[in-house]
Amino acid sequence: MHSVRARTWIVIAALAMAPGMSAQAARPESARPKLDAGADTNEAHAYYLLGTEKIFDKKPEEAAKAFYWATRLDPASGDYLYAYREASFMAMPIDKLLAYGNRSSKKPRDVELLRLDTLLYRALLAKPFLFRRFDELVTQHVIDEQVKRVASVVGRTVVEMNMDQAVHMDILNAYSKGAYSSAAALYAEPLKNKKIDKKMHEIIDPGIHAERSRLFFLMDNMDSARTEMIAAIEGRRARDSTRVVFLYESSTLYEQSLGMIYERQKNFADARKAYESALVEDLSNYEAHARLSQLQLAGGDTVAAMTEMNLAVQIVPDDPVLHYEYALELVQTRHDAPASDQLRKAIAADSFYAAPHLLLAVIAGVEQYDDQALAEYQRFVALAARTDPQEKYAEDQIAKLSSKMASTSPKQ
Repeated sequence: MHSVRARTWIVIAALAMAPGMSAQAARPESARPKLDAGADTNEAHAYYLLGTEKIFDKKPEEAAKAFYWATRLDPASGDYLYAYREASFMAMPIDKLLAYGNRSSKKPRDVELLRLDTLLYRALLAKPFLFRRFDELVTQHVIDEQVKRVASVVGRTVVEMNMDQAVHMDILNAYSKGAYSSAAALYAEPLKNKKIDKKMHEIIDPGIHAERSRLFFLMDNMDSARTEMIAAIEGRRARDSTRVVFLYESSTLYEQSLGMIYERQKNFADARKAYESALVEDLSNYEAHARLSQLQLAGGDTVAAMTEMNLAVQIVPDDPVLHYEYALELVQTRHDAPASDQLRKAIAADSFYAAPHLLLAVIAGVEQYDDQALAEYQRFVALAARTDPQEKYAEDQIAKLSSKMASTSPKQ
């Protein structure tokens, strides 16, 4: 039933997940932006706050650098990936920026545009219901650039916003202020507008239902969130399967989102079905594999759980978070040696990611490899933020191991 859609999606996904397309490899390594005196340079959120300041100051290049470092220190955060994508978008040359939303073109998508799609897709896979606080700012930036472009052509400095843009900005204004109920009501208007032809409704309805679902999720109204996401899925399936779909508007993401709604409702059986449906739509949805693995492990199906996580890390072998999550599952099932292998892969994928070093130290300590344990605890402390709740534990272990090794060393 989904064969054409699945084939089309897999081609897009293969391009998006190609080597070098991860957040970490999205740009050459650069020096960290300077933080205020006394700020913790190991704290991802400090760079996020700096990036937020810069993006609202209309300095997107500086914001992108700060957000990039937030993703390096905390690669698990969908919020930081999203922020990095939005700043990168605002920093794009005007021609690319204005061409971004052109879905009618049959030309291959520009690599830079594909990278931005991939960043947003990965952010939403990590956190489908994240608060997209910069959407209004970025949309206004696009409109301003459109105004500048028209003014330069026709010699006018005032260009009226069309009706669709005005409504969209009203929605984003309500959303950015946390008025989720008002935003959801405004999103409902296009669904009721019968002046739009049927074909246009087929295009816009799934996305609107998905946005309303996300708003209801943020309001903790899980029943309405579920109803809207199901409507989005059904609407997406009813569309022409040959139509180009952006990565972040795909059926697989909608199905995964539905699974997370079911998880929030503690309906794990339906959550599992939703993740399986996400994988029918797209076998390369690594986050669906990972979440399905967690449910299977909780249900006692260890073999199936390990199979799913192994598939996930094969799909995106450069993702440090997946390797770390795989290691956690292996430790739970008492497979410490393969867990250590996964942790080393996580560290190789992101040398600034602190968490794998702590778990590697714990495993080494259990095996009584004291020198290795000490080195990993020390590396964790060197990388971890001062606010990390595990830092005190690691420091205590460093003291104990140092004392133990000193007492057992040969006397001179």
